[in-house]
Amino acid sequence: PTPPLPVFPTSGGIPSLRKIEPPVVSKTGAIAAALNSFLCIGKPTSGLSLTALSEYTVCPLRFHFRYLQRIAPRDEAPSVELSPRSFGTLLHNTLQELYAPFVGKALTAQSFAAMRERLAPTLEERYKEERRLTRPLSGMERLECDIITELLNDLLAVDARRSITHIEALEVKVLAAVELDNGRRLGLQGTIDRVDRTDEGYTLIDYKTGRYYTSYARYRGAERLFSPQPTDRSYVLQLLLYCFLWKRKMIDDGHAEALNTDLLLTPSLWFVNERLKVDLCLYRAQDEAAPRTKYTPLLSYSEVADAFEKRLLLTLEELFDFSRPFTATSELAHCDRCPYRTLCGR
Repeated sequence: PTPPLPVFPTSGGIPSLRKIEPPVVSKTGAIAAALNSFLCIGKPTSGLSLTALSEYTVCPLRFHFRYLQRIAPRDEAPSVELSPRSFGTLLHNTLQELYAPFVGKALTAQSFAAMRERLAPTLEERYKEERRLTRPLSGMERLECDIITELLNDLLAVDARRSITHIEALEVKVLAAVELDNGRRLGLQGTIDRVDRTDEGYTLIDYKTGRYYTSYARYRGAERLFSPQPTDRSYVLQLLLYCFLWKRKMIDDGHAEALNTDLLLTPSLWFVNERLKVDLCLYRAQDEAAPRTKYTPLLSYSEVADAFEKRLLLTLEELFDFSRPFTATSELAHCDRCPYRTLCGR
């Protein structure tokens, strides 16, 4: 028999098509246990990643899905072209291999000449590795390698003009403990792309392969940095977290100079696609509360350390407050491309 047609009310309009509300997840049971796994006794051996903490500031519910429920985001669809993620991996791996022989050594004109000579064959090897190729490169693949080679040649040219003593470390993993309330200790960990030694201190560099916007390199105060703004401010957040961890690492390793307030820890974003026009400096708002303000170079982490670390601790206390559930972000702009949107209901 033919099923009956649905009957709609004759008044009051069509049925509501309102989406369901995002879930609210309490920090109990298995969720509480997963959170507790990031806490440590004594010196940490692992910790909460800086990427995870950045995700939490964007959307607590997304953090819960990815890092506590361990629901992996959907993989990118296969492409005949190099994906943005693969491009970033390829660039980092190539630079790592080129610079590795010169860690702890002064960079000279001969150093850069040697790196330029090795650049094309090194890039091709890493390209094949990233694409899992065993055959010769096709015309399109060769063109991609040529374009990236040009980008990295420009990076070497910029680097040759910089004034540094030597490269201190590449792809260095840093791990430190943060003291929470009630005597709890949390491990925080991250991987810094590059640390340069200068006459005044250290420059911490984070390579970026995406497009550059001035807002990506601007610091408008710790409060805004840890809030779910619709624009991408995670670059500055992660870089300042690197500075925090590097300073803690130096203190833990017994470097007395880390206690010197005049020691510069300079945060630096290197947008490779900007090529020779790249500006490695971060900028700090002169008036953080004003809608329009001038910006000055942020030359040292110490300029913002007190406010930043205070807000960092408040955020971590909030994350590990087991009476406070995980809720969805208030900034709907983050939901447009969120891999957990169907689970959330937005």
